[in-house]
Amino acid sequence: MLFWYSLYRCLLVLLYVTQGTLGILLTFFPEVLPGASTWSGPASFFSLAGSAVLLMVGTGLLLVALSFFMPRSPTGYAFHILVMGLGCSEGVLGMAMAIPLLLFWVRPEVQAWFGWPTELDHATFAVGPRNRSPHGAQTSG
Repeated sequence: MLFWYSLYRCLLVLLYVTQGTLGILLTFFPEVLPGASTWSGPASFFSLAGSAVLLMVGTGLLLVALSFFMPRSPTGYAFHILVMGLGCSEGVLGMAMAIPLLLFWVRPEVQAWFGWPTELDHATFAVGPRNRSPHGAQTSG
């Protein structure tokens, strides 16, 4: 599954670079965009819109790039969840890729791999009778 997460991050980088290219076009070369010659609003609109796109895309690209260098630690675990949540904001395609990864990421085995304290650390599965739940309550049966 870590392969799929690495592929997901690479696709996010590609998406952000593509969006960044659009932001550069909007900011510095609005005349090459279709429909720009018929625009009747203020000329500064393209510069403002392009700057906003560059700011948002730059922030996302920075976070995704940092995720490649995060250590295997509880902080890294939380940071990777943040990156997956960021990917959910990229529309239907981003959600379609991020949601299965998030469902995998919250599993206790993955949390333990990152050193995140999990319920597996506190459960006593090998102790007591079989009809006892991990929380110590007696179950019927």
